[in-house]
Amino acid sequence: MRLLRGRTRIARSAMRQAARRRLAAFRSARPALCIGAMAACCRNAAFSSQIQLDLPDTFSTHACLFEAAMPSRKGSEQIRTRKGKMSSNLRTKRFIPLVAVPVAAALSTVVFGANAAVALPEGAAGVSATGSHQQGSTAGEGKFSGQGPVTPLIGDGARSRAAAASTVTRSEALQRAASWVGKGLAYNQAGYHDGYRMDCSGYVSMAWHLPNSQATNTFIPNGYGEWISKDDLKPGDALNNDSAGNSGHIALFEKWENSAHTSYKGYEFTGSGVRHRSIPYPYFSGYGTFKPMRYKNIVDDSTPVPTPEVPKAEPTQRVHADFNGDGRDDVAAVYGYDDHTVSVFTFLAKSDGGFEAPVKSWTSQPNYWTFKSVKMTAGDYNGDGRAELAAMYDYADGSVAMFTWPTNTDGTFKAPQKSWTTEPGNWYPEHVQLASGDYDGNGRDDIAAFYGYSDGRAALFTFKGQTDGGFAAPAKSWNVPEAYWWGDNVKFTSGDFNGDGRTDAAAIYGYDDGTVSAFTWIANTNGGFATPTKSWTRPPGNWTFESIKLTSGDYNGNGRDDLAAMYDYADGSAAMFTWLTDADGTFQSPQKSWTTEPGNWYPEHVQLASGDYDGNGRDDIAAFYGYSDARAALFTFKPNTSGEFAAPVKSWNVPADHWWGEHVKLG
Repeated sequence: MRLLRGRTRIARSAMRQAARRRLAAFRSARPALCIGAMAACCRNAAFSSQIQLDLPDTFSTHACLFEAAMPSRKGSEQIRTRKGKMSSNLRTKRFIPLVAVPVAAALSTVVFGANAAVALPEGAAGVSATGSHQQGSTAGEGKFSGQGPVTPLIGDGARSRAAAASTVTRSEALQRAASWVGKGLAYNQAGYHDGYRMDCSGYVSMAWHLPNSQATNTFIPNGYGEWISKDDLKPGDALNNDSAGNSGHIALFEKWENSAHTSYKGYEFTGSGVRHRSIPYPYFSGYGTFKPMRYKNIVDDSTPVPTPEVPKAEPTQRVHADFNGDGRDDVAAVYGYDDHTVSVFTFLAKSDGGFEAPVKSWTSQPNYWTFKSVKMTAGDYNGDGRAELAAMYDYADGSVAMFTWPTNTDGTFKAPQKSWTTEPGNWYPEHVQLASGDYDGNGRDDIAAFYGYSDGRAALFTFKGQTDGGFAAPAKSWNVPEAYWWGDNVKFTSGDFNGDGRTDAAAIYGYDDGTVSAFTWIANTNGGFATPTKSWTRPPGNWTFESIKLTSGDYNGNGRDDLAAMYDYADGSAAMFTWLTDADGTFQSPQKSWTTEPGNWYPEHVQLASGDYDGNGRDDIAAFYGYSDARAALFTFKPNTSGEFAAPVKSWNVPADHWWGEHVKLG
């Protein structure tokens, strides 16, 4: 027995020596291992605050995003090398010391597989993390979309680009930044374009021609950047919030927009894509501290820096109503109580396209707001990437004002701010229909107002959104001087129907003889509208104008918005129709998809809103249904790639005597 124990000790000693030799050899490679935490933009967490992995104690960790799952029960992990190859031979259980990896407290549901893919970049303290495609969300827009850590250049020619990285002129930096605008690049921390990571800091690293993709909190420590003053800002510098991980963001400075230096033109990669837009100095409020920063190797041009030619805005980046900036559109509602108070609610969208229970944020004082005096719409009026609510309010004395409810990062609303006002007798909101969109293509949504005069004249006005979310005085572009367009015969909406990056306006018009037609007003570069073009028409007896509930969105995902309608047949049945658009913004004949039997749906109880509620790149339709007994429910109609709608799915509902449909207005 003593002999057996002695042999066992010898064997264990040999095993320990072999393990030490393997550990020493592994340490000599000096890799930095990054174990990611889930993105802070994820929600609905039910997750532990720490995860323990068996890793060498010399490895460094970084709070980025999980690229894959935790190790299997066998203790084996797949390790991704810097060349992208996978190895299943490294068993971290051989290295006993434990490393605790912090995980964000606001984590969402995590689906774990059998193997965790852990990257080993060369000489970097992090990996390319897998971020979700957050179309419509932003870094610096609502919740920051986050960023990956420092990574080497990826892809063909990466080594030659890294070797050539040295000085860059200011004009070259701007040209490089402009080269990514309009390409439809989706925010993706695991994705690369031209060798650089597709997030905010990777984008600026590309513009500065750095040898690797930095993070917002590494530009300075790694010797690439230096802080400067506001007065020292020049084209090609940056405004940087150097907070770590998902709290940081960086925007490239192009030029001042006014002599007071209160706003500037800038480039940034946000959750809604690469944007070239107006930004208030130093950045939109509520997003942390931004400071001017300069790349140490940027040099002035011998001639003044030219303004680069920027491609057209990407049409698929338009914000419908993404109130919390997570990349999925949401639904907002204004509710009028019997005690003459008004409240604003937010239905946040879930990843399956359904909705969370509504959250109430702002409530008026009793007798201060009158529900019937409010005309609602929603859009990103200050250009920060989160949608706001707006309303035209009709005062009892006949005066009118525009209000904006700014959003918080959780999708709730702040108190409304009044901007434009007019004297009694100038505007009558009962003659007005509102629709939001970026009509001039400057990155901020505006409001188009169709005004139908009582004598049959009509006009289109544009209220341009300002950087503070307020509105300038309306500008009239199109009008008809005689009784050709009766406002009561118009159903008005908006969308980018020709795919040029500017929102247009559209309407269904019902003639007195029963004819029904679709019209498109194409927006011009100043936010006004051209003369409308008639496309689809149906003769009397085919369609009843009063039976149409109209909305608009990109239902087939081709980058052009379409029209959709719920139609109420005389026999009590209902159906969904889609008018797909041609490249010139006109409409094809409608195609019928979902139908229901008589007595199942009463469209007079329905309010419709469109948005990409599941984040798949195609807009859906939300239908708020107010039952006659004060029950209420929210349904989602999802389209297929042809723009046709499946049967609606109900996500939220309340029992009787809770929500009266006639007390609700959707934003």
